[in-house]
Order: sequence, then structure tokens, then C-alpha cells
Amino acid sequence: MRIQNAKNYGVTQKEIGAGSTGICTLLCVMLKNTKHIITYEKNEERIQFINKYYPDALNVSITHRAVKI
Repeated sequence: MRIQNAKNYGVTQKEIGAGSTGICTLLCVMLKNTKHIITYEKNEERIQFINKYYPDALNVSITHRAVKI
């Protein structure tokens, strides 16, 4: 994801992961007043961190792998 893609206010922005790079991206996206922020994370500690400090961000758990048919 590129931060400049969030230049339109009120857009939905998604990011992959909630590690150090993901948190930095989350903060940058928040500066753009993004209406909805979605993270994809499977690590429970990181999910709890996001829920505690960034309650407006929605986390979608990664539980299944895509299977190529």
C-alpha cells in the first residue's frame, strides 16, 4: 500500500499486518482522516495491541489460506 493512495478524505484503507511497518502505515493513514481502516493480522498479541490503542481500526483475522485450483 502506498500512503499517497489515501489522499482522498473519507476513503476506506486496508493494510496487511500489524507489525512495526503496519503500525507506521496505520498512523500515516490516520493522518489522512481515513474513514475506515482495516488490518489483516493473525498474531493475537498484535490484534490486542491494535484493539487497545487504535479501536477505530477493524482487524480481520487471517484464518484460512487461499488454495490455488
